[in-house]
Parts: sequence; C-alpha cells; structure tokens
Amino acid sequence: MEKIYITEDINVFSGQDAELLLNKNNDLKYVDSIEGGIHKVDYERWKIAQSYERKTWMENNLSVDDDRNIEHLERFSNYEQIDDLLKTKNSIIELGCGAFTNIRFILPKMEVTKISLLDPLIEDYLNHPHCFYKNQKINDFDIDIKNTPIEELNVKEQYDVVVMINVLEHCFDVDKIFKKINLLLKNDGLFIFSDVYFDDVETMVKSHYDAGHPLRVSKKKINEILNNYNPIFEKRFTKLYSQDWRNDVYFIGTKK
Repeated sequence: MEKIYITEDINVFSGQDAELLLNKNNDLKYVDSIEGGIHKVDYERWKIAQSYERKTWMENNLSVDDDRNIEHLERFSNYEQIDDLLKTKNSIIELGCGAFTNIRFILPKMEVTKISLLDPLIEDYLNHPHCFYKNQKINDFDIDIKNTPIEELNVKEQYDVVVMINVLEHCFDVDKIFKKINLLLKNDGLFIFSDVYFDDVETMVKSHYDAGHPLRVSKKKINEILNNYNPIFEKRFTKLYSQDWRNDVYFIGTKK
C-alpha cells in the first residue's frame, strides 16, 4: 500500500516524505485490538479533524453546492423502497448534515412538521454561499439547529426518521453515537445510514494518515451495528473512488 500522509491543513505527502511523517505521527495507538478498527479517539484528535473539515468547506470549496449527496441518492435508489413509509413520517433529523444535507432529497416525500439538523460546524456552514438551510429555514420552514457533536447531544425528543450519511469517519466515539441514535429514533422510525468500513485497519493506518478522518470502522463493527435494525434496504459497494481498501454500505432499517 502506498504511503500517504494528509495534514490538518490538507497538504498531501506520499512515498518517502509520507513515511517520515508517519514515523512521527500516526493513528496506530487508537486501533482496537478486539474490534479491529478505530472506533474511539481522544478529543484533541477529533479537534484536528474538525479544523480540517472547516478548512475543506469554508475555505477550499466555497463554490460547490454538493458533497456527493447526489451520488448517495442514486446509491439509495432514490429512496424508492421507502416512498410509502415516508408519507406517514412527520419528523426528521440529519446527523452530520454538512452545508448541503442529504435530507433535501427526502423532505419532498414527507408531510414534515419537525426538521432538525445537527453538525458541530453548523454555525460555520450557515455562512457557506450554497448552504441549503440559509437563515435556519428550508422552503420557509423553520428548522431546529443543533451545534454539537452527536456524542454530546442531549436527547429530548424522538424522530420518525434519523439520517446519517458519510459521518462516522469524522466523529470520535462510535458506541456513544449509536446510543444516541437509539434514543433519537422512534420504534417504528426509519434509520437511513451510509458509511465506509475497512477490512484491515491496522495495516491501513501503518501506511495512511488522514487528519480529517480519525475513525476507521471495521467490517465487524459495522455488521454488529446493523444487526440492531430490521433491514428494509441494503447495498454494499467496494473500491469506490478507486480506493482499494474501501467498502461502503447503504442501509435503511427500523429498530429491533
């Protein structure tokens, strides 16, 4: 595997330069010897990732209006499997919504009465030129803004639909996240989820450091997580974006 080192300032080093940097700093200490992935990091490591993310969207990508959201929509088959179910759902929250959201493709299918968006950088994203929820509104509908990591959310209500797409890699504690999701989701609610997972995290992190993506979820962990839901829709992909080590899952289910 080619050695790659990506800094907090999104500078990319490869080959011998990356190897020298990896010898000084890497994520090996976070690898879970039992679960085989990186499912929890300290707060300081996560703050580095947040700095990376802020620079990515609020400095380097002010002209864009999509973060692979259309690709995600297509891989979910346009949510056709749950069209009828969405007609009966009234409340929705997206975790790690970014500036553009994935719920923009789901909302037209619902008679929505409650919309919440959560992202620790959400107040920054409100200033992005193409933010989907400018002025904390979507189509003149007032939305609830939650400026917090998922892990620290104080859950006060439940939702019919919980959406979390391409988020886990940017977080700091997988187990805490899914405890929050269990509290957020109604028993008959829909959990719409997608993320990347890896077969051999230890080998990967020995040759690859990415400041913006602290968590590296193992296949074992992903399967354990999804086993807590009754599946409605599931697709898996390998080697997306020409990344040989990458696996992606697209999943919709309800709590067991």
